[in-house]
Amino acid sequence: VVGNLPPVTVMFVVCLIGATVEGILPVQALLLPLLVAWLILFTFALSLLLGGLGARFRDTVSIMPLILQAGIFVSPVGYPLTGAPENIHTLLILNPVSGLIESWRWAILDLPNPEWNAVVIALVWTVVLSVAAWRLFSRLEVDFADYV
Repeated sequence: VVGNLPPVTVMFVVCLIGATVEGILPVQALLLPLLVAWLILFTFALSLLLGGLGARFRDTVSIMPLILQAGIFVSPVGYPLTGAPENIHTLLILNPVSGLIESWRWAILDLPNPEWNAVVIALVWTVVLSVAAWRLFSRLEVDFADYV
């Protein structure tokens, strides 16, 4: 994550400057630093969790591309939560990535208020995942050399 931060930061700043010059940047874009911090924390937690499991259980590394591909379809990446069918709406709200995506859409695109239930659930997921991943990684790292 840290290795890719410089080019992402440069492009992010250029996009923000361009949007500000054009006058299309909404007021809620001021929350972008908090959203970036939230995204980094969530990514760090997933990396810790999957890194620890991947070192201990080799099959985790092989199955990750399948899980990531399925994750694109069970997350509202290409459509907003409000456009999702009613029968899967609750499942999408429980997805930890849904609230994160919806909050970014709201902050950048000036869409109507996001589904706050999804945002709160995503924040709770991030905190729980961070604590659990930290504990798991700390517990497994002692034996990494034995399994690698």
